[in-house]
Amino acid sequence: MASGNDGNTNYMPSPAAADFALTVGAFTDDNTVNRLDDYVADYSNEGPRMADSDGDHLDEMKPNVMGSGTGINSALGDPTSDGRHYHHINGTSMATPTITGVVALVRSANPTLSADQVRQILMDTADHRRDRGQQPPSAADPFGIDPNYHPSWGWGQVDAYAAVKEAQNPASTQVIRIQATPQRGPDGFQIGWTSQREVGLARYELDRAPDQSGAPGAWTTIDQVPVASPSMQIHAVPNRHPYGFTDLDPGLSASAYYWYRVRWIDVNGASHAEPPIRTRIVDSPVVARVRYSWTHDYSDGDLYVRFGTGTSTFAPQWFRQGLGAQSADSFVVHPGVSYTGTHQYYFHVDLTADDMVGGYLPPSAANPWFLSVKEGGYVNTKGTVNDFSVTVFDGAGATTYAAPNPPTQTVEKQETTFWVPLDPATSPNHAPVLAPIGPRSIGEGLTLAFFANASDADNGQALTYSASGLPSGATFDANTRQFGWTPGFSAAGA
Repeated sequence: MASGNDGNTNYMPSPAAADFALTVGAFTDDNTVNRLDDYVADYSNEGPRMADSDGDHLDEMKPNVMGSGTGINSALGDPTSDGRHYHHINGTSMATPTITGVVALVRSANPTLSADQVRQILMDTADHRRDRGQQPPSAADPFGIDPNYHPSWGWGQVDAYAAVKEAQNPASTQVIRIQATPQRGPDGFQIGWTSQREVGLARYELDRAPDQSGAPGAWTTIDQVPVASPSMQIHAVPNRHPYGFTDLDPGLSASAYYWYRVRWIDVNGASHAEPPIRTRIVDSPVVARVRYSWTHDYSDGDLYVRFGTGTSTFAPQWFRQGLGAQSADSFVVHPGVSYTGTHQYYFHVDLTADDMVGGYLPPSAANPWFLSVKEGGYVNTKGTVNDFSVTVFDGAGATTYAAPNPPTQTVEKQETTFWVPLDPATSPNHAPVLAPIGPRSIGEGLTLAFFANASDADNGQALTYSASGLPSGATFDANTRQFGWTPGFSAAGA
C-alpha cells in the first residue's frame, strides 16, 4: 500500500495504515549508484501511525519500506490520449509498483513463503537509513522494538538482490555486494564486499584474474580474511558487514582489465564463489563533455532531465538521464520567487569512448544533440532552462558547440528542449557550397596545385571532400583538400 503524498509526519492514511499492509513510502533517487545521496521525498508521509490501543506497537511502525517514487516513467492514462504515451510523475503510488515487483521476485525465488514472511524479508534485508528525512536520526525505534526502524524510512530502501538471497538461502552466508574502486599513485584497486547473513562461515578469499577476451583468465587468490565471529542474524541487528582489501600489486597494468571475485569458505572447507566483476585502473579518455544549467526550486521533485543525440527526443539514438540537484557542480541563488525559480544549478557530464558516442560527434545537422527538461507538474511551479553545450575533445584540442536557445521558461507538464546545433524539426540540412575555383592554366612540365574549400550553413557539420573526372595523372587528397597535376605534352588544352 502506498503511504500517501501529504508530506506529513506521524501520519498514515487508510489503507496504508492497515496492520498487515506492506506500506511503501517514496524516496528521491539522485541518479547515482550511491544510495547514500538518496533522500525521503518531501511528499511522502512518514510514521509512525496513530496508536490503536491494542498494546502492539509493531503494527504502528509505518511505513515498512521505501521505493523510488520521483520522476517515474508511467503510462499516461488521460482518456483524451491515444493510449500510447508515457509521462514522468511522482508519488508513493509510483514507488509501490516497484516494491510489488520485488515481492513477486522473492516469491518466485521461494514460492513457499507466506505474505508475512515476504514482508519480513523485505524489511530485514533493506538498506536501513536514518538520515535525510523530515525527522532526525534520533527518532529511530520510538517504541524500543527494532533499532532498524526509523519513522521517515521505515526499515529502509528495499534491496532486491539481498531479499532474494535471503529467500533462497536463509541458512547460508550471503554476500550481497562487491565493488572495485580504481586508484592512481600508486596504481591499484580498493576492493570492497558486503555480507548480509553469515552462517557457517570460516573465512573469505579474494581472487583476481586477468581479462581474456572479456572473460576471466586463471584465478589467483590475493587475500584471505578469517571471520572469527560470523554475524548470523539480520533481524533487529545490523545487516550489513563490510570487508575490504587494497590491491597494489606492482605488476598491475593501468590500462588492462582485471576480474575480481569473492569466495566464502564454510567451516567444512567448501568454497562458495560469488559472481565476479570486471574493472580497470584507467578509464577510457574523455571524448566529450556535456554542460547545462537550469533554474528550479523543486527540481528533484518536478523535473525529468535527459540529454542525448538523435532527431527525436522520444526515440533518441543515445541518451542519458540528467543528474539531480544534489549532484550539481554548483548552484547560485538569485532574487525572485520560488514559483518561477531562484536556484540555478550547473552540471557537467564527461563521456568516454566506453559510452559509445563517438559516432555521434561532433554535433551536426546529421547528429544533433539535445537537452530535454520536462516539468512533472507535481508541485505546480516553473523554472528556466538556461544553457546547453557539448565540448568535443579530439586530441589536438577542444571545440565547444553551444545551443543557440535563449534562457527559456519551462511549462507545466511539457518538455523544453535545447538543440545543438539546431532543432532538426525546423532546420533543414543545407547542402555545402564549394568556393569557386575558376579557370587555371599551367605550362607543360610544371605543377598546378591548389586547395578546395567549401562552407556549410549548418554550423558544426563535418564536411568530406572527393573529386571525380580528373585529368590523367592528376591527384586529389581528400584529407588535405589539395589538387595536384603536372601536365605533359599530350595534355595541352585539357
